Amino acid sequence: MLETKKIVAILVVVAVIAAGIGVAWSVLKDNKERVNIDAALEVYGNANNDGRIDQADSEIITDIMLGKKSLEDYPLADADCNGTVDGGDVVQLGAIINATAEKKVNIYHINHFDGKDEIAETMYPITSAVATGAANTILIFKYLGIVDEIKGFSWAGAPDDFLFSEYRSLITSDKRLETSATRMNLEKVSELVDRDGVSAVITADNRTYVTNSGEFEAMGVDVVRVTPAAVDSRDYMQTVLMIAFLFDTDGKGYMNKCMDLIGWYEDFFTDLNDRLGDLKNRVTAVTSSSDRAISSSTSDYTDVLMAAGAVFPIDKEDWAGSSSKNFNPGDTWIYNYDIDYLIPIRTSVAGAFSWYEGTAVTGGSNTLKGYMNIWNTLECYRDGNVYVVCGDMPVVLRIAYVAQILYPDVFGEDFAYGYHLDFVEKFFGWDEDMIKGKPFYVSMSDVGITV
Repeated sequence: MLETKKIVAILVVVAVIAAGIGVAWSVLKDNKERVNIDAALEVYGNANNDGRIDQADSEIITDIMLGKKSLEDYPLADADCNGTVDGGDVVQLGAIINATAEKKVNIYHINHFDGKDEIAETMYPITSAVATGAANTILIFKYLGIVDEIKGFSWAGAPDDFLFSEYRSLITSDKRLETSATRMNLEKVSELVDRDGVSAVITADNRTYVTNSGEFEAMGVDVVRVTPAAVDSRDYMQTVLMIAFLFDTDGKGYMNKCMDLIGWYEDFFTDLNDRLGDLKNRVTAVTSSSDRAISSSTSDYTDVLMAAGAVFPIDKEDWAGSSSKNFNPGDTWIYNYDIDYLIPIRTSVAGAFSWYEGTAVTGGSNTLKGYMNIWNTLECYRDGNVYVVCGDMPVVLRIAYVAQILYPDVFGEDFAYGYHLDFVEKFFGWDEDMIKGKPFYVSMSDVGITV
């Protein structure tokens, strides 16, 4: 927790953070070429903004102390976050570089909250933590290989047991820390603090997540806010970098896996955007994450569709600050818009279906039929253009499948599957049998709906 005087001292650099954080940096990919990635490790001490904290950062700090460089150009050089660059930053940098599980240090970093950047203080490295258990967050832990450090999740519904087999002991009903993915039970976390040394809560940037964060901080548990559902590759990589860094120590290799993922993302988006190219006849599409709610233009779900080349057709509705708006029986507002496709994104349903076990059509038929039938008054329904896409996949793969649905002539039949297979082989350690023949999106005809 930051003291009041420290908050005042560091406010002077907040104005320049936005410019410094987004600097493009490059990583060596396949030992052949450098790929420019617009992402950064948002930790004070990462002076040169190269995604790591090491001795190279000390050169920037030294140059600022000697007047050769300016703090305004390198805001993250203020490693101890007191508003100036001096010997204290050298000491802080050394403490970060030499930190171990037995020799931790308080670091300063950016938390994302409700569209704003906040400066937070966290004990580094994190060796024991809990998390709000939305699938996007658990997926980041999964492909970085962070397992033993996670001591509990809060979640609603039922995370896919097949997909998240590493976390099976934490996603049973008797282990959940709360019956919602947005809340975290203070008393249960306190028990884990005493038993397992939990020192941090990993949660999302949305303001509905962990609204009582001050209570956790008061008992010495740091709250780290990231953007695990971000569609923008820069924002998403900032999240993956932050999580990898916070947990990476003693040769665990999380940062190396993160760098591999960054290169993979760059390849995918280059291919995607090259194929979309100058496509002029863009289709319109909307999405939904619940039975009757249409996602707004600010929703991460809508961002998936737009990244896949869709146009969001609704620009005049009053969303009242929400990321969605219900379409209830008797409502007519949605008929004012030309919607070519409705593509809800849905996670697995307990007792009904699991995408990765291949039961989305068989076991989940009734669920998916009911979901689609809510929209049976829309023209896109009558045209057969309502699809449900797997919400348990990494965001980038959702984009791949949506692009293939929207523009089959551009992407063909194997675009999404090819990237899906490559992803799970590289980052999950799976073989083709784990996804082969399993649906990761379903059409109306797949679940027996004819018009």
